[in-house]
Formats: sequence, structure tokens, C-alpha cells
Amino acid sequence: MTLVVALMINELPAILGDVLISGYELEQPLSIPTIGDIYEIFPEGTGWSITDLKQKVNIIDNNLIIGWAGSPLAATVIVSELKNRHSSQSFTKESLERFFIEINNDINRWIGKQKVGFIGYIKDSEGFHSFSHSFNGVLIHELNLPRYGNIKICGSGTYDMEQLLKQVSRCYSNSNLTNFDNVVIELLTLCGWFFADEMSTSRSLLQYYGGAYEVATYIEEEKSFKKIDDITYLTWIVQDINIKPKISLISKIFKVAYVDNILFVYTIDFNFLQEPTVGRYDSEEYIKILPTTINLYHILPLNTNLKDKMFEMPKQQELPDLINSEFNCNYLFLVTIEPEQPSGAEVICKPLRSSNKKSNYIKFIFEDEQLFLIVKSTYLEYLKNSFNVSTNS
Repeated sequence: MTLVVALMINELPAILGDVLISGYELEQPLSIPTIGDIYEIFPEGTGWSITDLKQKVNIIDNNLIIGWAGSPLAATVIVSELKNRHSSQSFTKESLERFFIEINNDINRWIGKQKVGFIGYIKDSEGFHSFSHSFNGVLIHELNLPRYGNIKICGSGTYDMEQLLKQVSRCYSNSNLTNFDNVVIELLTLCGWFFADEMSTSRSLLQYYGGAYEVATYIEEEKSFKKIDDITYLTWIVQDINIKPKISLISKIFKVAYVDNILFVYTIDFNFLQEPTVGRYDSEEYIKILPTTINLYHILPLNTNLKDKMFEMPKQQELPDLINSEFNCNYLFLVTIEPEQPSGAEVICKPLRSSNKKSNYIKFIFEDEQLFLIVKSTYLEYLKNSFNVSTNS
């Protein structure tokens, strides 16, 4: 099952998709980025389980992007044919519609009874056009919201995404930012919420979606669709905001990046009870946290098989260059023992973009033969006070 959504943000099209594939359980347990061994949620003998990780957002051409939900086999057949035909001639809105009609008219030859649904965007001289096509009964949900226009959602996570879109508000918005920056901030806010919820409740896994997320939008300067690369997701707990705010890093960080169209997800684990140390780096005060374990996952596009290729974990001294990111998504959870929490302040997303990774407020360094996460003290102070209306921006 799946979660894939297509929506407009700041007049730019965007697609978000998960990576889980479900089916009859494997002989060997699968490990996924958010929780590790899938047997933690689906014990041996469950029957139907999570069986693979696969990219579900596909860029066919500079002007064409598509996401899918349903049968991986059916998706592979149809997306491969899309790419084959694109290699000889680019699609237009009309030729794309004819392509899907052709598939539907001869469905048994193409995919038999396999179920699959597609949503996406194509751009022409008139602008962006959304499309959706369902084969063998896959449900594609549509709704309209003022912020996003016409939204298309497909997969087992449809209800959760609809509810989140209805309630989420942009937690960091700046009119001085480009459309691209605002789109990325919005998408990271959605992804951060799903990551944090999955780690804390595993609810999405029980609905067979999640694991990791891809996001893509249209880059005006490059005149093409592009997947957003180089993202780190961090989740924090904030306490005692009415006395003296305290902030703690939840035990796992995710780094998402693409190498040769393969999605790499690094997971960096921490001891939740570990007390950070304070030190100086480049004449600035930083808090320093020591990771406990680091794991690497690779997630392939459709019609790509690299199971025989080994992806070795880089040496620790190489990791800072690999896991430091242009985009940091800080997700803050308010924990309070008071009977009433501040209205609208239970969860906040604070994305941070830095074109120069070495000057980032949050980064990894290799020091004294060890890898450390360091966070600039003034920025950490800003995060811990984010639930205070007078300091929140």
C-alpha cells in the first residue's frame, strides 16, 4: 500500500510519496529506516507484511512527473512504457491522455488484474495540468483546499494525509523567500510530521505506508521537475515552556539524499538520556551529542535491480560530508503536565536552509576520532523558545 499526494503550493506543483511495498511476508525480515526490523511491528507468521522499499515518485521528463500507488509490477510496466515512448517523443497533455486510454482499452494485455493508480503533473505553454488515472479500481481521492487547490491523494494513507492537510499551518513562512523555498518548507513540514508520528506510534506502518518519503516540485530556474535532495530530519521534545524551557533530541535523525537516482537514507541514533556537552567550534558555542549507531538504507527506482551490489557504510571521518544537509527540518513536540496546552502549539516545524553546509547551525563533525552532532547554542535557544508566541517567527 502507499501514500502519494499531488498538490499545488505557491502556484508550483508538488508530489510527496512514501516508499513501502506490502505483500506476503518474507523469509528474512526487512529492515526499514524508521523502526529497523519490521518484525517489531509484524511478527513472524503475520502473513501480510511489509516486503520491500521502492521509490514511487518518477520524473519522466523535464515537464512530466508521476506518482503511483498499488501493484509495483503494474506500475513498473506502465512507467517503463512511458519512459520508452518519451525517449522518441516528449509527451503533451493530449498524448499523455491518449497513452492512458490505450492502456485502459487493452488492460488485460498490459497488467491483467493488477491494480494501480497514477497521479501527477505535466507542463506545457499554458501552465501546469494535473492528471490522475486508475486501473482496476484503485481509488484516487480528490479534494479542494484554499491553500493547495485541487489535491489528489492515493493509497492507504489517504485519510491521514487529508486530515493533516486540513489542520496543518505553515509554521515558518517568509515573503522574502522564493517560491521554491516555501514549497520545500511546506513539504518538509508534512514529511516531518509523518516521520515523527511513525517513530512514536507506528500507526502508518499498520496501514502499510511510510518508511521514508520523497518530495518533488518544479524548479523554475531549471525549467524541470526535480526531487528535493539533501535533507536532514530532526525531532525534538520541548518541556516546561512556562517555567524554563528544556529541549531534548529524540533518538533518531534521518538524512535523505540521492546518488545516481538511488535514494540513500542514513539513520543516526542517539541515547535519549544522554546529556549533551558544551564546546566551541569556529569560535562559536555549540552543544555536542555523540551518536550511538548509524545505518544506511538504499531505495531503488522502479525497474532497477541492484540487489547484488553492496553499499558499504562509509568510514566515520567521511560521514560529515555525506550526512550534513542543505535543508534541516526540525520538528518540535510540546510535552506538558499542565491541564491545558497552549492553543495550536503542540507541534511546530522549523525548517532551516543553509547553502553553505560548513556554516550550518546544525551539522556533524569528526573530532577526536569520533563523529558528533553539534548544534549552535543560540539556535538551540531559539528552538526551545519556539512555543513562546513572543519569540516564535
